[in-house]
Amino acid sequence: MKHLIRSGVVVCVALSVQSTVVAAEIETSSNVTLVSDYIFRGISQTNEDPAIQGGIDLTSNAGWYAGVWGSNIGFGDGSLEADIYGGWRYISDASWSFDVGAIRYIYPGGNNADSEFNYNEVYTHLSYQDATLSVVYSDDYFGAGVNQFVYVAVAYSYPIAEQLSLELSTGFNKFESGAELTRFLGGEPTSDDSYWDGSLGINYQLSDKLSVNLTYIATDMSDSACSEVCDNRLVFGVRSSF
Repeated sequence: MKHLIRSGVVVCVALSVQSTVVAAEIETSSNVTLVSDYIFRGISQTNEDPAIQGGIDLTSNAGWYAGVWGSNIGFGDGSLEADIYGGWRYISDASWSFDVGAIRYIYPGGNNADSEFNYNEVYTHLSYQDATLSVVYSDDYFGAGVNQFVYVAVAYSYPIAEQLSLELSTGFNKFESGAELTRFLGGEPTSDDSYWDGSLGINYQLSDKLSVNLTYIATDMSDSACSEVCDNRLVFGVRSSF
């Protein structure tokens, strides 16, 4: 499963396979996903085109985990994003959980001295029952001339019925200055040094292995600051796992 850092629900068909290595007390899980539009923090990474994604995760019974994940993208000279991450997760008996880790975003063939696509983030997630607060930090964010970046997000899943839930999320993207946000977006100059992204969706669990969702995804960016890849949109998803 792609790490919780990824926000926004998209049209998808996901295939996951899980196995457990009992002797080592490590669970291995893998996933393959087809999405109509790979959206990251409110922005399309595929120029609103589909993507094929997949990953592998290793999780120990002590809470340590590590994984890799990849997707095709639609910008720069390269065509692939590959993420490597690891961390530690604690789950209490009182519905609380805490997760801290680091992730490396790699763009093979697309990263160079001019683009500076590759970057690192550290993150923490604090969850209680169906609500999660996430804080992410990078000291050298995506793109040349973009430095410190902070992302704070809240996600909540509200059960409407036994198999139906309402999914909400909102995130605040903070840059050092309007000039750095302008370089990041590649649009017209903006004095804003931050933007919001959010989603509102309905998820229906058809079975233990199949679910469908309909989600509205939005940002508060102006058309001049960001091209159509930041447009508000309604997306439909189908997810399968086993």
